[in-house]
Amino acid sequence: MPDLKLTKRDLQVLTASVGDNYDVTVRQTEEGFWTIHVTFIRNEQTYLMQTTRGAVKAWRDLCHVIQFVQNHCKAARHVFVEVGDWKLTRLSDNFRVALISTRS
Repeated sequence: MPDLKLTKRDLQVLTASVGDNYDVTVRQTEEGFWTIHVTFIRNEQTYLMQTTRGAVKAWRDLCHVIQFVQNHCKAARHVFVEVGDWKLTRLSDNFRVALISTRS
């Protein structure tokens, strides 16, 4: 099944209608870019952010993608940043960060 994608405008419309019933995960690609994955809790579908032209939206710098998430995903239930085998998460609205190890 192909990845489901949504634009910034789609994100605004959907998140306004679902409140805080979505999670955001920032992941690094093999090429070193950062992408945003939005998972809606009700249907458990994950969407990849895309540009208005249809390409996957990717950031070179982590600080820029985090700034985008802070500006456009304020109501997200959880925000995660996956770096290798680490998973960082926002603890509250003040964006403190905790490390969740994915190693067994």
